[in-house]
Amino acid sequence: MAVGFLLVAVSTSLPELFVSATSALAGVGELAVGNVIGANISNCALVLGAAAVAGSVSYSKREAKELGLILLAVAALTILLVFTGIGAVSGALLLACFAGYAYWALSFRREPPQTATTQGRKKASQAFRTIGPPTAEFFKPLLFFGISVAVIVACSQFAVATAVSFAKASGITLALVGATIVSIGTTLPELSVSLVAARAGKNGLAIGNAVGSCATNITLIMGTAGVLGAKTISLQPQATIIGFSLATYLLLAAFFVFGKRLSQAKGVALLCFYGLFLFWQSGLAGLPR
Repeated sequence: MAVGFLLVAVSTSLPELFVSATSALAGVGELAVGNVIGANISNCALVLGAAAVAGSVSYSKREAKELGLILLAVAALTILLVFTGIGAVSGALLLACFAGYAYWALSFRREPPQTATTQGRKKASQAFRTIGPPTAEFFKPLLFFGISVAVIVACSQFAVATAVSFAKASGITLALVGATIVSIGTTLPELSVSLVAARAGKNGLAIGNAVGSCATNITLIMGTAGVLGAKTISLQPQATIIGFSLATYLLLAAFFVFGKRLSQAKGVALLCFYGLFLFWQSGLAGLPR
């Protein structure tokens, strides 16, 4: 779960990062906001819902507490940004929050076995620090990672340009396009990772990836958009989308606190909630967007 909170979460959030950064630099900050908020809704409802349906996801009492606290912190930051907007100052503060979150995630340790002696744990720790991957095994994934980042950067330019053109042609707001079409695309990495992890029984990774991505999105990615943007981005026009995100955080936090696993029934409920979000935003229900 610690790996999912930070390493995997940041990696799978690279599409959101580059799309939001490109949007901010292009002067379409609403697309960045919609992408981040929509991606968080997708992570909580679509990604974890699908993971729970694919394989019931269990967690410990301690992990449930950590997950609930992260979701409540994300909700609190979202509410705060509604009043302050996202500008250079608030963006810098969000990046500072991400630094604090990263420090916390790196200190998240598995409890050592009670049968292990202090001397044995010390020797194991020292031995682990001396182990380094062979050069070929290190540079090969690093090369593929660099190529992947380059592809994501190129695709983010295309995604932003296409989203802007689609919004102009259809009359739909950029925030709504970002919260639905773009966010579904940028959360595909989280979806694939959590599905594979859930099927393999790696429950901590499946949950940590999705919830960690929410924290990464609201701090690192929203903060980057605020720092790079030429003007302060207001979140108040996106009240409906933000309301859905807050409801999603609270629903998922309740599932974590009141239960020991995300059962298939809870997964179906999360997927239905995401379907309701898309239905509402599509305007088919006759409700204001």
